[in-house]
Amino acid sequence: MCVCVCYVCVEEALKEVSLDKFLARNTSEDNVSFSEIMAEAEKKQRLKHAWLYEKVDEQLEVSIVVWCCLKFKVASNMAEFMGNLKII
Repeated sequence: MCVCVCYVCVEEALKEVSLDKFLARNTSEDNVSFSEIMAEAEKKQRLKHAWLYEKVDEQLEVSIVVWCCLKFKVASNMAEFMGNLKII
């Protein structure tokens, strides 16, 4: 077993690890790091533009309610739904 760090030892170590094993290990680590970075960036974006995301979230809630009402036959169409809509 060679303990030195020389070109020959590195070359031997690289021969022992196949490209598939190397990529499987390092790609998964990179993907996890990238996901963490992107999650943090999205949090910062939402904080910076909170006013925009509040409106988007409100619209999403309304869309979900409308979809559920139409899906479960509370109303047969959008016009009927809007006619029965009561603001609380």
